[in-house]
Amino acid sequence: MGRLDEIQNNPSFERLGLRILELAKSKKAVDMGKLSEAEIINWGYLVYKKLWDEFELDSVLEEIQKSGKTQFNLSNACFLMVIEHLLSPRSKLAAYGRQSRYINLPEVKLQHLYRALDKLELYKETLEETLYLRGRNLFNEQVDVVFCDVTTFSFESVKADTLREFGYSKDGKFNEVQVVLGLLIDANGCPIGYELFPSNTFEGRTLEVA
Repeated sequence: MGRLDEIQNNPSFERLGLRILELAKSKKAVDMGKLSEAEIINWGYLVYKKLWDEFELDSVLEEIQKSGKTQFNLSNACFLMVIEHLLSPRSKLAAYGRQSRYINLPEVKLQHLYRALDKLELYKETLEETLYLRGRNLFNEQVDVVFCDVTTFSFESVKADTLREFGYSKDGKFNEVQVVLGLLIDANGCPIGYELFPSNTFEGRTLEVA
């Protein structure tokens, strides 16, 4: 009950709760004192749904779905993975098993989560460009200067392949395979695009300068 005690009578949580109710257009209030921890389900994801709608991601993913033979709802699968990653990062298997805790979300099958990842990989650059343009229009962004950051991500594995390999680790994990991530951001720190490289890639070769 420790976590519940921290929430009760907390002004920050009260303001957040009222804002979420407003976004959900709900007129019902919840008395936290009448709930046990086991009964609490997550409806805070509606904040992220608002952003999802602002970027019109449903329509973007619907267009991608139409371009292939995808029979499942690509947008539903992607949204579940997004909110799980933002709120409680876990494996795709865990995300599938925990989806019932999000109120009023349509059910997504496990195989559709994995197939959605394959689809996203195929249309990675299209999604990056679309998100960048929509973000620029929504927030009136000016991209006069961009910054590039490079880091490494290691795996709890020693099995190498064409991407994961041993190399210089910024985390000091030299005995595990890893990849190099190059991230391009604007002056406000908003991401523009990213690329993965084999772990033995020199940082200077992750960005082409025209």
